[in-house]
Amino acid sequence: MNIEKIQQKIVRSDMYALKNVEILSIDEMSLPKTARLHVKALGNSMVGAGIFANDLLIIDRSLEAEDGHVVLALVYGQFTLKRLQLTNGKIFLLPENNEYKSFAITSDCDFKVVGVLIFNIHKHI
Repeated sequence: MNIEKIQQKIVRSDMYALKNVEILSIDEMSLPKTARLHVKALGNSMVGAGIFANDLLIIDRSLEAEDGHVVLALVYGQFTLKRLQLTNGKIFLLPENNEYKSFAITSDCDFKVVGVLIFNIHKHI
C-alpha cells in the first residue's frame, strides 16, 4: 500500500471521528473566568482519584466545598489538593494514596479552602 492511500484512509477516519465528538473550549464553559483557576498537579497523593503529576486541574472558587469534594486548600501557606471530609463537626483532608496520611484540621490551623476541583485534564503523551 502506498503512502497516499494510507493518508487518505487517515483523513477519512479523522473526518468520521470529528462527526462523533463535541468540541469544547474551556473558555466557553459557563464558569466565570474570575471564579476559575487553572493549576498544575504536583506529586502523587491523589492518584487513587485519577489525578496524576502534571495534570491540569480546573478549580472553581465560587463553589462552597462539601463533604467528599476534592478541594484545593491552603494549609500553613502551602497549597494542597485533597478530598474534604466533614465528620461530626471535624474537618479532614484525605489523600487518595495509601502512602500518605490524612490531615486533621484543628482550630489552631491556618487553613482555607481555595476552591473545588471541577475538571481534571490528564495528558497522555
